[in-house]
Amino acid sequence: MNIGNLQQSDRTPFLLVVILGVAAYLRLHGLTGFSLSNDELSAITRLRFDNLKDVVLFGVYPDFHPAGVQVFLYYWTKLLGTSEFIIRLPFALAGVGTVYLLYRTGKIWFNQSTALLAAASLAVLEYPVLYSQIARPYSSGLFFSMLAIFCWSAFFKTASASPENKKLTYGYLAGFIVAVSACMYNHYFSFITAGLYCLAGLFFVRKQTLVPYLLAGVAIVLLYLPHYNLFIHQLAKGGVGGADGWLGPPKSDAFVKYLEFVFNDSRQLLILFSMIMSGTILLYKKEIRVTKYHFLALFFFLTPFAIAYFYSIYKNPVFQHSVLLFSFPFLLLFIFSFIPNNTKGLTAAFLTVVILTGGAYSTVKEKKYYSTPHFSEFRGIAKRIQELDVKYDPATMDKVVNVFHPYYLQYYLDILKHPTDFKINSVMNDSEVKSLNRLVTESRKNYLLFAFSNTYDDPAIDALIRTQFPFIIEQDSFFNSGLRLYSKDKNGMVWNALPDAVLSYGFETGEWSDELKFRDSSSVAAGKYAIKIDSGNEFGPGLFRSVSELKLSPGSSVDISIKGMSPESVSGAKLVVSIEKNNETLSWQASDFDRYLSEPGKWSTVVMHFDLPTNLKGDETIKIYCWNEKRKVIYFDDFKMNIYFPR
Repeated sequence: MNIGNLQQSDRTPFLLVVILGVAAYLRLHGLTGFSLSNDELSAITRLRFDNLKDVVLFGVYPDFHPAGVQVFLYYWTKLLGTSEFIIRLPFALAGVGTVYLLYRTGKIWFNQSTALLAAASLAVLEYPVLYSQIARPYSSGLFFSMLAIFCWSAFFKTASASPENKKLTYGYLAGFIVAVSACMYNHYFSFITAGLYCLAGLFFVRKQTLVPYLLAGVAIVLLYLPHYNLFIHQLAKGGVGGADGWLGPPKSDAFVKYLEFVFNDSRQLLILFSMIMSGTILLYKKEIRVTKYHFLALFFFLTPFAIAYFYSIYKNPVFQHSVLLFSFPFLLLFIFSFIPNNTKGLTAAFLTVVILTGGAYSTVKEKKYYSTPHFSEFRGIAKRIQELDVKYDPATMDKVVNVFHPYYLQYYLDILKHPTDFKINSVMNDSEVKSLNRLVTESRKNYLLFAFSNTYDDPAIDALIRTQFPFIIEQDSFFNSGLRLYSKDKNGMVWNALPDAVLSYGFETGEWSDELKFRDSSSVAAGKYAIKIDSGNEFGPGLFRSVSELKLSPGSSVDISIKGMSPESVSGAKLVVSIEKNNETLSWQASDFDRYLSEPGKWSTVVMHFDLPTNLKGDETIKIYCWNEKRKVIYFDDFKMNIYFPR
């Protein structure tokens, strides 16, 4: 009897229990520690229908994901509710199950040592932990991907080693059918990963397994038929990038950045894994036998990356770390695949402890996982709205939020049992900006609250609100989200709410070049005169001053507001700010009048925000003028420039 092997066999169950315990703790601890993300709240919002048909029609068709997770959540929340813990629990448990399935697969492909180390890594790295703690199709997709490859591996192993045990063989094949189908209904990249398994299996089949394997493929196709029309519909949409999307194509260093990311962006952790891989290759080089599973591990890891990368470059950007999660375990298997199974249990046990402690330390302490915001904040915003409603009389406050759907905040306000009213729920397009402009101009309230989450905090919106509510008396910032309470009264304002310098021009004194030529008294916002530009002029009067003459500091922030009016629904006019030197344009920025003009014949406020370059010398010329690009009739009046020096 080999005492070393016995010792290893005795240690393995204990080590596996420890690994699974650590995996469970990291995924269940702090499961509700951070706010539901925009995507999670989007999924909950798309569950709010009376029947499954409407969930699919209105909650899945407009999305970019298959129906599986949405349908599961529909029944799961019908049964247990929509609390944060209940929503995320099955995905956390799936993350723990994935660790076990990776161990089982690694044991079939290589040996127990490889399986333990790969499972330990998956248990503690931030990448899989994070995606196990959100209710999106990543943890579930990883679980079903690993279930599929385990059943796939067990099917071919059993068919080869125990051909007489047909019940077990076909049981694994049935599991493979179910798991692959679940991958296809879960996410399109778990679909791709499962498809690679099916393709690779064609090179493993033998005479006795060919027909069952092909029949399994037929069964998978038949199980997917109910989803076919939805698949074609979503495929035509392409992805989340492109001209109308928010995601850009990956850069040339995407692979290196991805490798850094999966190891916690930690140099120490990357060195640790590199040392284990290179050390075991050098130490056991005479015992290493490169097998088909080494090539499979690389194939299953690299192919989805290549598909995501090149599709994003040449078709439509879809490249995100989340979609590569399903293939990530194969990198871990490859890294540890060179460790033989004759280590007498000591090397495997030692390295398992090193990976668990080192990886957990990196995730929890170095990365500060449980105290670092990972997604935009909604819960904190809702709590602050409740607190401000208590502190200030809600009757004196107009509230504006900029979110993709009003229910994203309402979800938390319902939990807080705090009813409140939002005048505007979104400020993302020209129509919504016009609505905000009208609200700001016409409001008789003392306060205006503006909050945003997972949307761009446009400085021009801040400048627009400050035209009527110039003082900020409450301010909170979260990750990719925030809240400001504006006031007409400066009492209690927070630091840096007032401009350091203000320049105002009412076009009454002729201070702009060619101002007298364009003066008009037929319609004014204030005073006796306004500026009128008609079809005969492409450019109106301008303010041309040097940086030093305007006493501007490099790096200053500037808010411009001007009253504009057009008798037509579309003016095509732009307010332009250009910084030039020696006939060279250093900076150019324009604000469309049409974004702010609420209706023909009515004066509205047009705003612009820009930051001065930090390398200005003072002899540059700033040019501010109206560009009547479409040569329509346009009026403007009451120009004001607020300057904020750099702090």
